Amino acid sequence: ANSIIEYNLFDWNRHSIAGTGRPGCSYIARHNVEMGTSLSHCFDMHGGRARDDGTDIAGTAIAIHNNTFRAPQMPVAITGTPQETCEVYHNWFVKHRPGRVVITDGNTKIFDNAYGPNPEQAE
Repeated sequence: ANSIIEYNLFDWNRHSIAGTGRPGCSYIARHNVEMGTSLSHCFDMHGGRARDDGTDIAGTAIAIHNNTFRAPQMPVAITGTPQETCEVYHNWFVKHRPGRVVITDGNTKIFDNAYGPNPEQAE
């Protein structure tokens, strides 16, 4: 399945976005806002360990851009390796610092994001 998830307000979810991570599973998440309460990490793509299928595959391609994350929980967890790539860019991580926004095993690029409550002062 390939999905575009855009222009949503998320609040009080375990994972606002989650994918099975099977080969061919891809999504683009853009222009969404995590309002501030999450029961676990916000955006997710499962790896082979979660499916117990003997692989490390976490979907095919993932793009996460132009989102705002207000929840204090981990914003993104890619619990395996995407077959192609995962790109996380142009997001605002209100309660996080660089290096603490994505859990991933590989094939992930994180760039051009804003951090902290005042993005113009972010690194």
